Amino acid sequence: MKVLGISENGKYIAEITHTEIEQYLNLYYGKLEKLSVGKEIDLGDGYKHYENTRRALEKTQDFFKANIENISAITNAMLLTSKKETK
Repeated sequence: MKVLGISENGKYIAEITHTEIEQYLNLYYGKLEKLSVGKEIDLGDGYKHYENTRRALEKTQDFFKANIENISAITNAMLLTSKKETK
């Protein structure tokens, strides 16, 4: 993004590519429709995506911590089974 100017009310006038917007909003590979003049996009959605991902990872970590014995038993069983299959 390149800032071209700042209006009197403090809003940025900027040049930004469609790809940059897609990446920031996590809408890759044509998921974001082409924009037209006057179309508004909330760039805060990019931050919301980040926060949702961060919270999901925290929940996953909590799950692993709470269930470490079961997870260890399952992974050990998988390792033993895979070693038997390779022989």
